[in-house]
Parts: sequence; structure tokens; C-alpha cells
Amino acid sequence: MKDVDKNYCLNSFLQFRFVFDKNKIFKENLIPNYCDVPKTKYFIKTKEDMDYAIKDYFAKNVDSKTVLMLSGGMDSAILASYMPKGAMTFTLKCIADEPTVDETPSAKNYAKINGLKNEIIEIDWHDYEKYINVLLDHKKAPFHSIEVQIFKAALKAKELGYTKLLFGESADVLFGGFSGLLSKDWNFDEFVNRYNYVPIASVLKLVNPVLEPYKKCCKNNLVDVHQFVSNYFYLEATNSYRNACETAGIEFLSPYNVMRLEGELDLKRVRRGENKYIIRELFKDRYPDLIPNEKIPMPRPMELWLKDWQGPKRKEFKEDCVQNLTGDAKWLVYILEKFLNYYNIGE
Repeated sequence: MKDVDKNYCLNSFLQFRFVFDKNKIFKENLIPNYCDVPKTKYFIKTKEDMDYAIKDYFAKNVDSKTVLMLSGGMDSAILASYMPKGAMTFTLKCIADEPTVDETPSAKNYAKINGLKNEIIEIDWHDYEKYINVLLDHKKAPFHSIEVQIFKAALKAKELGYTKLLFGESADVLFGGFSGLLSKDWNFDEFVNRYNYVPIASVLKLVNPVLEPYKKCCKNNLVDVHQFVSNYFYLEATNSYRNACETAGIEFLSPYNVMRLEGELDLKRVRRGENKYIIRELFKDRYPDLIPNEKIPMPRPMELWLKDWQGPKRKEFKEDCVQNLTGDAKWLVYILEKFLNYYNIGE
């Protein structure tokens, strides 16, 4: 039995980008299309374990109908080195009124090194206006801004006759990629204030913090950050990639997504600058003459795209509540209001 609790859902989405309690919904009979946690297929302790896992995953899942989403970072660059010669890769490029992060030169270089084709998929704000309702229809929930980009790439892949999109998704989450979050030992209150995507007290009129995810990963008032992101960020991100691909009728693939770190994350290595140390070691094997790029996962210029948006008008939100928010936080408020209006969820 689902419990209609709009206020809980509002708070949870702005904190975690999904509704944590599966039994709580925004509106009667409006059930979010969330997937379950993927089953772990490979336990990783060394670069050799990861090398074996990728080869085995490719043998079982990757074929001539697969496109690799190739960015400028280590995770997808490693996957590019396992792709068959002549395979197709896509790279996303966001277009805005001002210069933005451009990963295409690095991605093209990785494609060239590995004998792969590379096509640039340009994304602009018109794509968001075009595809928001399609993605809301399928997910029946507000969603992460990356879904529009993934969806457009998936449509292009389908147009060209491909059936699968391959990503480097989950490597950051599962193998120590969040240097900022992992930079120190956080007590409970510190981490709650640090992690929340949107400062709900500044945005919502009825504030009801969802604390259960933090409590599940807290012992002696210290939060196990790696456990937290490996459970909750991982689930949210997986749902974002899967929803965008499923909406377009394309299969989502990621070998990292079905791996798990065996044993404890070596926080000392992460904190001295070796984040994702197993990934780095494998990258060095695959590209001995290259230094990996430091990058932002799937960058999108929300600060520019939403610079003229004045904020939500619905009564659930405070007036002028987005003025001091980051672009990504603005998006979460923007899509939440869009969702409430689209499904006619009353104030």
C-alpha cells in the first residue's frame, strides 16, 4: 500500500534526487519507474581484477550494435581501449551563450588511439524543452539533468541502427572518485549539510528533512561516506541512466555498474590525491604514455541555461528561493515544479 505524502517526496527529491522511501508517493496511483540495485557480478581488489571483469563483461554484452559514450575522463577512456577496432563512440558537447567545458578534444584523441569512430552529440537548452515531458512520462518522477543528454544520445544511436549504449557510469561512486566527500571524516550534522543537493530550508515552505539514509550509514556520529554513496548515490545515478536509455528504447550497459570494491576503500590513498586508485592503475596500463584528465562527470552549463529563470511560482516554494543556488540546484527546483504541474499535483 502506497502512502501519498507529497511533502516527504518534495524534501527527499531535493535532498537526494529521488524519493528514498518507496512506499511514499507524490500522488495516488503515480508510481515512479525506479529500477532495483543491479546484481553485483564482479568483486574488485586489484587492477587485474578489473581488467578481467571488463573483458568478461564485454565478451557477454558488447557487440557490433554497441556505442560507447566517450568523455574526456579515465573511466570511459579505459573502456575505449577494450572496444573492437572501428566501433562507434559518441561524445556530448553542451552549447551555451558562453564557453563551457569541452571534452571533445580529449575524447577524439582516445578514439583515435584506439581506432574508433567518434561522433559529437551537441546539447542545448532547446533539447531540454523538447524532451522533458517525454522523460517525465516514462519515469513518473522528477529527474536528474543528465537524463536529457543521455536520452538525445540514445535517440541518435537508435537512428543509426544501434541497440546498446555503453557508459563508464558508477566508477566514481564505487571506487573512491568523490575526493571532496571523502576528504575528511564527517560527523552526522556536517555531512547532512554538506551532501544535500538543495538547501531545503531555503527553498521549501514545509521543511521535513529525510535523515534515514544518513542514519543507516552512521556509527558513533561519523558517516561512512563510501558506504553512503555506494548505496544511495549509486542507486540514484543508475536510475537516471537506465530511465533515459529505456525511454529511448536502448539498452544501458556499464561494466563498473555491476562491480563492487572488495574490502575497504583506502581513504589514505584517496586523501593524498590518488582517488580512484584502481582505475588510475588500470589507466596507466592501458595508456602508459598519457596523464589522465581530471574532469567533472558529464558537465552541463546549468548556470548559463537557467540564468534568466526567476524561480518557481507554486505555493510549495518560498519566494525568490533560487537566487543563491548553483545551476545544478536550480535545475532540481525547476524540474520539480515542472513535474508537479505536469501531473497536476495539487498545492
